[in-house]
Amino acid sequence: MNPVAFTIFGLEVRWYGILIATGVFLAMMIATNLAKKTKGMNEELVTDFVLWVLPIGVLGARLYYVLFSW
Repeated sequence: MNPVAFTIFGLEVRWYGILIATGVFLAMMIATNLAKKTKGMNEELVTDFVLWVLPIGVLGARLYYVLFSW
């Protein structure tokens, strides 16, 4: 199986990127729906949380890789 799903303007889009983005999107949708059902929970809180945690998680994963694969 080819690891490259498709190419846009010379930029390769790989399957693992598509799967990670799909997982993040589905997790955000599920969390938003659960926030709607829970009293006192704001849907915007889920979006704000994802917008903060996702970049921090990517930076943390990269930092981990750099520190332990030196």
